[in-house]
Amino acid sequence: MGEFKLRHSGWLGEKVQTAITFVCALMLIAASVTMPVNRNEQFGQYVLLNFLLCFILPAALTKATGWKWNDVGLRLGKLGRGLMWTLIALVVMTPLLILCARMPQFQAHYPFYAPARYSTLEFIKLAIGMTIYMFGWEFLFRGFILFSLKRQIGIWAIGVQALPFWLAHIGKPQVEFISALPGGVISGLIAWHCESFLPMFVIHSVIYVLFNAFVILLGS
Repeated sequence: MGEFKLRHSGWLGEKVQTAITFVCALMLIAASVTMPVNRNEQFGQYVLLNFLLCFILPAALTKATGWKWNDVGLRLGKLGRGLMWTLIALVVMTPLLILCARMPQFQAHYPFYAPARYSTLEFIKLAIGMTIYMFGWEFLFRGFILFSLKRQIGIWAIGVQALPFWLAHIGKPQVEFISALPGGVISGLIAWHCESFLPMFVIHSVIYVLFNAFVILLGS
């Protein structure tokens, strides 16, 4: 598994800075999953507010505390590893996505933006919006939380970032909720191995858009 050094470049004490980062991240996650915005009626607002909470504010905190982008996984990392994991993920996940897309529990919950079921233009809106959303989502979990905690607890940071990721799936279909915990761990391992959150952003975005497309195409 790849290793790289994270140098402390902040002006706060290392432990204080990491604790502040983690607490702020948990607050941002709570705000993101409980925001009173109806995504089917205010989809653009929903995406932008989540991007603010999951990327803009953590990025601002990163700079305010003196860390560099590399310190929170915002780097190209190991491109070859990233490409490898992206291809593996798509090959493994595509059959599972097709299988799950037929299940009533997913047909009832997806597409994530309901109007996308009836309009190609609205589906394009969904695809673009959720790609923006996933950039912030993956930065928060597989970048900001994972790599800041790595300083203090090493590889255990993979499990720690997976727990709030799993809890953020409360209210999702049962299969999705159950799989979110191992999925969060695997996602953390990929980001760790690639030394960047960007491969998981690509993987999560493509899988998410594909799944919504399968739900629509395979729906009754």
